[in-house]
Amino acid sequence: MTTTQLPPSFPPVAKPRRTATPSAPAPSGTYNPKGGAPSGNRPNQPKPSHGAGRALLALVGLVGLLGGLGLLGGKWLASLGGATVDRLSPAVTGTQALATSTTGQDETAGQVQTVDPDAIPTLDAVLMERYATAAKAAAAEGLELSITSGARSVSQQQAEFEAAVAEYGSAEEAAKWVAAPDVSAHVKGKALDIGPQAGWEWLGRHQSEYGLCQVYANEPWHFEATIEVGGTCPDMLADATGER
Repeated sequence: MTTTQLPPSFPPVAKPRRTATPSAPAPSGTYNPKGGAPSGNRPNQPKPSHGAGRALLALVGLVGLLGGLGLLGGKWLASLGGATVDRLSPAVTGTQALATSTTGQDETAGQVQTVDPDAIPTLDAVLMERYATAAKAAAAEGLELSITSGARSVSQQQAEFEAAVAEYGSAEEAAKWVAAPDVSAHVKGKALDIGPQAGWEWLGRHQSEYGLCQVYANEPWHFEATIEVGGTCPDMLADATGER
């Protein structure tokens, strides 16, 4: 095979080199798709509006206000409902019924109110005023009056009643000498036991003058303000079981 060689003076032919066409720079304020960082807002993208945010906040505030009013209204209704107390049931004891009457509550409503059974009631003001007047008059005659027993708590009266039951053998017999707490005038602060014997005997002779009456024949030392001053005391009952 014959090879034809070019003469050494013939210059080599160079292949043309391809060059990349430079891309146009991204216009100002647009997003560069070739990775350049945006120099502003993207084309045709609207600016954020603050009106919608304000409306949303206003709506949330309105909902919170309505919720607060509802809560207050609920508490107000609950306070009204809480004013109602339980009704008396058939199982309520005499002591509980007494506690209702001694707290100044409307007994016709049949409502129960919790009372401390150890609390000693305040003695009736009229009763004490009359006793003070009588004691002063007795002292002027050289005689001293004293209160041997006045107001008693429910628990004190109950203890005395139970002791009387043990002594007399039955509640019926004990009630002639010691009243049960639910009927005792001492628990209501409306009775005084006067001493010594000379003292209650003197007051018994002057009971109408001071409006302090002997109530029970078997307890002549027991006085209550059952009449007006200067009135006539009723006949004494045989004992505490008698009808008044």
